[in-house]
Amino acid sequence: MYFTIQNLSISSQKVNTPKLRVQFNLNCEKGDQKNTTLIMVIAKLTLEGDIISSVETQLTSEKIDRSINLREITFTLSNENLKIIERKRSDDLTLNMILEFLVTYQIDVKEKIELVYENANIHQQIKFSQKEWVNNLTVFGYYDAWLIEVAKPKLEGFDLVRKHLEEAKVNLLQSDYGGCVSSLRISWNSIKPFVDARWNEISGLLDDGSPGESGKDSKSVRIKKLKDNIHALSQIGAHQEFYKVNPEDAWLIYYGTVAMIAFLSKLISRLPEEN
Repeated sequence: MYFTIQNLSISSQKVNTPKLRVQFNLNCEKGDQKNTTLIMVIAKLTLEGDIISSVETQLTSEKIDRSINLREITFTLSNENLKIIERKRSDDLTLNMILEFLVTYQIDVKEKIELVYENANIHQQIKFSQKEWVNNLTVFGYYDAWLIEVAKPKLEGFDLVRKHLEEAKVNLLQSDYGGCVSSLRISWNSIKPFVDARWNEISGLLDDGSPGESGKDSKSVRIKKLKDNIHALSQIGAHQEFYKVNPEDAWLIYYGTVAMIAFLSKLISRLPEEN
């Protein structure tokens, strides 16, 4: 006895937790078995041997003819599951769905009817293009936790800073880590004239009420050093013949850049407009 899948469709949703819903028609080639009944289905979603999610469904004696109409299995995906997928994924994604069936059927043995239990398995690939999977991650709210608001000071040309940050985010979602860091470098180059021109005023805001420790750097000096170090780290994207940009590098520089630029943009917004 064996099963086959037809008319596979995938959809994503987020109700409290991310879910991947798989729908399909199930066909059964069962030979001469009589009164075949499907008792249990165990579904596993795997990636490179790791189980990402699993579902066990107890059924109430579902009779099998040659086909079973539309079935639906919903896999729950935690953020940890999604992180595992993202660590392994380079661009497109192929998940493996394993379905394990427990069925019973009757056979005639020496004029007696005996009940037989049998297991049957299906391995079905579920493929996503990079664009499809990134859309799913957006539906899941996977990126919500690391989106940081950048203020919009009324400065001519500041929209370019936001534009390049958005490009960096898109590159990051598409696993283009070198491109992400290059866009972050351009974001720094775009905001640098605004920050340099008004750094004395920004320093005044930072140090207001913070006299600092004797013999130690002021708060504004510490923040300037951190700003300059993050900016310098973003330069590796333009020199990939000398520096390999790993996913962890891109995430670190993205977080650091967006957090610092958001911080600076809010400070700039508090400064009086220049005449």
